[in-house]
Amino acid sequence: MKHLKVLGELFNSSTLCVHCSNKVFDRGGVARAKSSFFTSSFRLCRSFSTTPLRLKKKKDYYAEEKLPIFDYGKIHSEKKRLYVFGGAAHGALGLQTLLRPEKDHHKKMLYMQRPVRHTFGDLHTVTNMAAGHGFSLVSVKPKKDNDPVVFGCGYNKMSQLGYQPGTRDFSLGALIAFVPIPLPLNKTTKVIALGAGRGHSLISVEGMGLLTLGENSYGQCGRSIIDDEEYQGSKYVCRIPSFGPSQDYDVVQIASRFDVSVCLTRMGTVYTFGCNNQGQLGRGKDISRPWEPAQLEGT
Repeated sequence: MKHLKVLGELFNSSTLCVHCSNKVFDRGGVARAKSSFFTSSFRLCRSFSTTPLRLKKKKDYYAEEKLPIFDYGKIHSEKKRLYVFGGAAHGALGLQTLLRPEKDHHKKMLYMQRPVRHTFGDLHTVTNMAAGHGFSLVSVKPKKDNDPVVFGCGYNKMSQLGYQPGTRDFSLGALIAFVPIPLPLNKTTKVIALGAGRGHSLISVEGMGLLTLGENSYGQCGRSIIDDEEYQGSKYVCRIPSFGPSQDYDVVQIASRFDVSVCLTRMGTVYTFGCNNQGQLGRGKDISRPWEPAQLEGT
């Protein structure tokens, strides 16, 4: 009985480790281990402690200054994206999936009401663009010397997109995707500006002047008018040498609507040519040679 009493007092004044059953005594409200190998702050042995030992690290007050500063707003600041919208009946948007759906349950779309991102802008660096009546022009920065510079899509009945051969040796009348336009350009050419009218295209090239393609029934291509000229399937590209003999005469901006062409040179002079039935050239009503580019004179 005496031994049981001593054992009871021993267990009343101490606790056991929950893992190894070692006695942990409590003296004066502070837990003390029976040996130096045991701890009693959590009433566990040191070898079975579930709380990892955490050492305080010295704070580096210069850590924030050492971190690199990354500006997220300038990731794609130099990358340009191309968005298209409007009529797509003749392929003017260059999205062939609108006219030829990939899936059977998708319907054919003749127009796009909202801007849609075009993948052509992701594959090429677009520098200039122009929208005509049912066709579009885009100039890009070439990656190699022999890469094409100008692309077009849409209506091509007047060969405003150049000669595009089909399967039976005839020019395609419509292109539903962007295709390169064959032009007599050098390897280091740079396209400055583009223009697109009802059925003709204008391309300003640095050092070469102004190139024109397509219909010329009113002289809007800057060359003499030929009666009953056949435009479909034509390979002719007109070059106006008066523009471009020097950098001052380079055409930097083109405005072309219907059958009228207006060009702005680097010096600030304005030249017009084309249809003048209602005096839209600004050169008077009666002119004998409307196809010749003439400088406008202010009053």
